[in-house]
Amino acid sequence: APILGPGGGYLGALVGSVDILRADMTGGLGTEKIGKSGYFFLLAKKPFPTLVVHPDKSRILKPLAVPNALTARALTGWEGTEESTSSQGDRVLYSYKRLKATDWIVAARIPYDEAFEPISAAQVRIAWIGVVLAAAFGLLTWLLVTRILRPLKGLREEIGRGIREPGYHPRPASARNDELGDLSRDFAKLMAQRAALNAELLRANASLDERVAQKTGELEKQADEMELFLHTLGHDLRSPIRAISAFSELVLREQGARLDEDARMKLKRCIENGRYMGGLVDGMLELGRLSRLKVAGADLVPIDMRRAVEAVLDVLPVPAKTVLRIGELRSVLAEAQLLSAILRHLIENAVKFSARVSHPLVEIGTEVIGGEVVHFVRDNGIGFDMRYCDALFKPFSRLHVEDDFPGNGSGLAIVKRSIEILGGRIWAEGAPGRGATFRFTLKPLA
Repeated sequence: APILGPGGGYLGALVGSVDILRADMTGGLGTEKIGKSGYFFLLAKKPFPTLVVHPDKSRILKPLAVPNALTARALTGWEGTEESTSSQGDRVLYSYKRLKATDWIVAARIPYDEAFEPISAAQVRIAWIGVVLAAAFGLLTWLLVTRILRPLKGLREEIGRGIREPGYHPRPASARNDELGDLSRDFAKLMAQRAALNAELLRANASLDERVAQKTGELEKQADEMELFLHTLGHDLRSPIRAISAFSELVLREQGARLDEDARMKLKRCIENGRYMGGLVDGMLELGRLSRLKVAGADLVPIDMRRAVEAVLDVLPVPAKTVLRIGELRSVLAEAQLLSAILRHLIENAVKFSARVSHPLVEIGTEVIGGEVVHFVRDNGIGFDMRYCDALFKPFSRLHVEDDFPGNGSGLAIVKRSIEILGGRIWAEGAPGRGATFRFTLKPLA
């Protein structure tokens, strides 16, 4: 500032300086932190847009060549807080406030995640509290259902293994003192008796023919008892399973509005598991029936494969977007019900496992490989790893979880057993994400 004399003449100049880096001026603002990595900075509009305070001291009092969009708005008078993207591509919150005594602007910068971290933590705590409360409301029902369903898996495994391995000595799948426990122990005893009879047959002596005939009759009697037992078992298992599903549906229908989402989800899982176990019982009974079924040559009749496929498609629900391509089909000698079950399970599988691709396609046809007539069902679905090909045809064996693709794992085992009864064979080819092809042979017409 100039210093003038009494007459207005120039005597000199008053010169002063301010150290803006001092803590008692503005320097302290440049060292303040917001959260872990947020900070303050100070902008001046005149004589040109520049940084007065900034953690990076090399940028202080240098012109802002290209300010970001929010800083440019703040220099024109805008105040407030908004989200933006930093030069590194991170989400950032910027705040701007003009100082009344000067044309300077106080600004703050903090990463978006750090700014809302307390709110996120509170949301997590609230969510956990909700989960705990929901678990408390559903605990009694859950304990009841799990107590009833837990032994069913073991019983199913023992039954399946007993059917597959005639010499297997099953153990009771449940130690419960109720109908389910009694059925489990009775089944173990019945299978043990069957194994004992098989062992006794192996020790037959010179009168083998007579003794074999005798023991064969006993085995047939045991097999009849086994079939009766399986039917009884299926009936006795269906009742508690249906009760579980019905009770859960009733609670969901009448009390669903007062339950939270987690409790409703648990009830829905109870209903789904009940239906799943019902399907397992049906599959177990069908496999048990097929294990004793024999088809004589007189039972095989000429069947038009195209008509058999069309009859299955008439009753099988196929999504509208699924394209069905039926090629040449040759007639075969087969038993009508077994052939219908074979086609139904194979086509149903192809439709199910191709439903999630953008353009699902299912092809059915006949081809000649090495002079042999081979029928096939092909899809462009999720496919499978050939390392696990053998597991496809094992009873109750699954390569995919129930939530992704519903089913009980008995379909392909039923197909394999039915084809073997008709004197044919089946095999599969596939790759993950590239679909699957199931080929099978049956007796062709002469």
